[in-house]
This record gives sequence, structure tokens and C-alpha cells, in this order.
Amino acid sequence: MRFAPLFVALLALQPLAAAAPTSSDDVREVVARLVGVVDTSRQAIGRRRAPDVRITTCPVRLAGRDAAPGTTYLYQEQALSLELDKPYRQRLLRIGPTADSRVESATFKPKNPETLTGLCARPEAERLVSLATAAPVDCRVVLAPAGDDFVGSTPSEGCAANVRGAVRITNTITLRRDGMDTLDRGFDAAGTQVWGATDDTYQFRRIDPTRQDPELNALAKYLAGRLAGAGGEAGYSAEPVSIAPGQVDLLVENTLGEGPARGLLLLRRSDDGRLQASFTSVEPTAATACTVRFLREGERFRGEGGCPLAGRTVSLGAIVGRDGIDLTIAGRSRRLQPQ
Repeated sequence: MRFAPLFVALLALQPLAAAAPTSSDDVREVVARLVGVVDTSRQAIGRRRAPDVRITTCPVRLAGRDAAPGTTYLYQEQALSLELDKPYRQRLLRIGPTADSRVESATFKPKNPETLTGLCARPEAERLVSLATAAPVDCRVVLAPAGDDFVGSTPSEGCAANVRGAVRITNTITLRRDGMDTLDRGFDAAGTQVWGATDDTYQFRRIDPTRQDPELNALAKYLAGRLAGAGGEAGYSAEPVSIAPGQVDLLVENTLGEGPARGLLLLRRSDDGRLQASFTSVEPTAATACTVRFLREGERFRGEGGCPLAGRTVSLGAIVGRDGIDLTIAGRSRRLQPQ
């Protein structure tokens, strides 16, 4: 599923009940849920083709004017987690109350977005933007509370766009306390979907960016899943059993015919900062500890290490990427492909 970017396009599904909080309360709550950093790393680790994408949002001040009472302006940028210095979507958001006591998000596209890259890393006093350097509002949407969430969708005709062949974007979203789930799609002029979700949501979850390790997460994603040789012969399967900042544990079922049949693959950073994958058998009669240390080379990871087997150390080598693994065991090479 190719990722299509989302920038908080929300439509109210129902009016607020009389006993519900005021619209100003809702505006503050929506802003609080948007501000910060979210990514799709947990979802991506379990799904090889799912992208790991990060969205960073922060409040900004307007140059030469004050925001209208009850209104907050936000800056938001979206990038692949391995390319945070190259955001592919940047927006200004105006969050405020509507005349009927709901909450509106109006989106502006900066005319020179490269000047704003990394804006949220600056002190708040230095986050000064001018609406004169932004295009007119390109999407207006409204959101409403539903239980503990805020839910909505774009109008049926969507919002005008010019993104990777799409001229129109539609989206459905659930804004949660810990992130948001989105179902966004891009359509061309003929009404054909050209990118985006099919039957599952993109699951953004709040993270601490100072503890997140996008390289380790990418390596885990490429190692996880079911991989086998040409024709589906011997390989292995690996499923995430624990995901935490800076560490991922995979449960491995090995059908390669060499080494233990079942074990845990622990992904961490070594003391010198290199990525390290350590395999430990969970079979009491086959206690084995294999270690491979990796370096990132563009979109791939190259690793070397060893594994004690039958009283000797067997050399291990691997080149790991989106399209599979080139594995070398004791000088013998094989290609493992995602199944």
C-alpha cells in the first residue's frame, strides 16, 4: 500500500449535544492532540510495504498580526522517517471555532516551503510565519467529538490537490489521544484512485522523537515477515513480539535447515552505535547466540557476524532491503524474498 500524505482533513459527522463541552474547549483539545510528533513505525514494522512516516506539528505566531480570538495557527510537516530533512508535505493549519460551535481546520500551503523545513525544532518565539507567503486556503474541514475521539471525513468531492498525479484527495480520520488513524486516497481527473489506502487505515501514534530510531525500525521491518528462496523453498518467518523505542524483538521460525528452528531476534544499538541483531534460540537443547552488526547503505543494510554451531563459529553475512535478503552462511549464499 503506497503511502499518500495526510494533513488533518476532518468533517463533522454530528452536532454537539447540549451537554457537550464548548467549542473553545474542543478547539484547545484538538490543538493539544495535533501538536507533537506521531509516526507509523509500529504499523510499518509488521508490514513490509507500509511506510514509516512522521508528522511533526507545532504552534506558530503570525507576522504583523494576531490570530483571531479562539484561533490557533499550527505548522505541520510530513516526511519519511529515514528522510526527516526532506519533508514531502508542509502546511499551515488554522484551527478555530465555527459559527455553529464546531471546530474548523483550514489548510494553507506555503509558497516557499523549504524556508520552513525544521521549523518545529526552533524555539517557539522564533516560529514566525506570514500568511502573505502562503497560498489561499486549499481545504476547509470541520470536526466533531465522538466519544473520546474526534472523527470526520472530507466532503464527498474531497479537496483539490496536486500530489503525485492526484487532483482530488478524500479522507476519513479518527483523532485519538495517542495519535490518529487515517484512510486517505488520491484520485486523478478521471476519478481513478492513484494512491492511498485500500481497506486499512494508516495508524499514526505519538512518539518521543529523541528516543525513536528510524534506522533500527527500518531494519526490523525488512527482517520481519515471511521470507523464502525462489519457488518458496526454505526460509524463515519473523513476527514482532515487542516494540519499544530503540529496541524491537522478533520471534523467528527457521526453516533454512541450519541452526535452531525457533528463537528470538533482538534488535538494538551496540555500545559503539552500530545496529546489532542478536539471535537466541528458545530451544533448551540448542542454546545458540548469533550476532550480526549492520551499517546502513542508502536504502539497504549490510551486516557481518557469526554464529556458534557444532563447536565452531560459522560466519554470517547479510544485505537486507525492502525487496529481500541476500544471506551468506559459511560462504554459501542464498536469496530470500518476501512471500
